Amino acid sequence: MKRVVFITFKSYEHYFRKYLIQRMIESGDYETMYIAMLGEKICIHVNGRLLISYKYRKSKYLKVIKHIKDFRGDGKLIIWYALTFGYWKIYLFFRLNFPRALIIYDIFDYFYYDEQKKKRLLQFKVIDTIHKLTANRVIVLSRQLTNVYKKAHWLNNASHLTKKSTYVVHNRLAVIAAIDYRLDFHLLEQIARGLPGIEIAIYGWIKPKQKDIQRFKQRMNYLVTANQNINYYGEYKNDELENILSTTDIGLAPYVTDFTLTKYINPDKYFHYLCYGLEVISTPIQAARELNKWIHICDSPEGFIHTIRRIYEGENLKNTGEFWKENNWDKRLRELEADIFEGDSCGHFRKRKMGRLR
Repeated sequence: MKRVVFITFKSYEHYFRKYLIQRMIESGDYETMYIAMLGEKICIHVNGRLLISYKYRKSKYLKVIKHIKDFRGDGKLIIWYALTFGYWKIYLFFRLNFPRALIIYDIFDYFYYDEQKKKRLLQFKVIDTIHKLTANRVIVLSRQLTNVYKKAHWLNNASHLTKKSTYVVHNRLAVIAAIDYRLDFHLLEQIARGLPGIEIAIYGWIKPKQKDIQRFKQRMNYLVTANQNINYYGEYKNDELENILSTTDIGLAPYVTDFTLTKYINPDKYFHYLCYGLEVISTPIQAARELNKWIHICDSPEGFIHTIRRIYEGENLKNTGEFWKENNWDKRLRELEADIFEGDSCGHFRKRKMGRLR
C-alpha cells in the first residue's frame, strides 16, 4: 500500500488534481493525505475526508509531522510538494523529517513569473535549486517548462468529465478562469458587443491576496454593468463544473498573449471543455497551439465572433467527443505509476539516481 501526502495552498474542494486523488483512493492501492496551507489555517484530509483543521502557526508544523508519521505506518511514503518559493522553509522541514520518502517537487506554474528585482530573482534561483537537488522527482504541468527544467517529468492535465449525452442550444458561452492579469477583459467586451443575443457567463475566483484585487473587482464590475449579456457568477468548485457546462454551448479561453504569465500555463479549462464535448475557442497562447487539433485559435475579437457564429451553424467543428478517453485521471494515474512512483528513487534522497537537474 502506497501512502501519498499532498501539500498545497488550495483547499481540497478547489484543488485541480482532486480527482487524481479520488482515483488513487478508488483503486485500493493508495492511502492519501491532503494538507492545505490556507493562509490563517491548516486543513488535513485523509482519503478525501476532513481529519482536522487548526490555526496556522509555525509551531503547528510539529503537529503536522506527527499526523504524517501516524499516517505513514510501515508503508511506502510519497510526499507531493505543490507550494511555491515562499514556502521553502516548509519544504526543508518535510525533507529533513522524512529523508526516506519519495518527494515530488511539483512545478505547476512558472514560479518566477515576471519578477524583475534582482535580489528576489537570486533568492528564487537558490530556493529552486535546493528543491531540485533534494527532491526525488520533479514534475511540470506545462510541456513548455521542460525547456526550463531539462530532466523533469511532464505530467499533463486531465479532467474528470466525459462527453455529455445530449446537446441543446442555450445561447450561452462559458469562461472558466482566474480573474487576474491573464484574463483579456477588453477582448471579452468586444465579443459581447458583437454577439448581443448570446450570454457570456464568467466563473472564477478573484484571488483575495493579490495586490491589485480592487482593480480586478472594478474591471469585472464594469464588464457586467456595461454589457447586458455578460454575467459573473463568482468562484466555483470542481464538483460544480458539470452543471455549469451542461448549459454551455462553447467554451472560451480569452488569455492575454505575449505575456510571461501565460507563456507556461497549461489550463485545466481546456481539458474540462474538451472532455465534456464542447467546442473551444482560445487566444494563441502556446498551450492552445499544442491542442490546435481540438481548439479553434483566434487572435482578434472579429475572429472569435466569426468562429462562434460558424460553430452555431454547425460548421468547422473540431471536437469529435473522443478527447476524454486519453485525458482522464485514470490515464494520468497509470502514467504516474509507470514513470514517477516506481523505481529505486524512494530511498534516501542522497542515494537517488536522478542526477542533478539543471
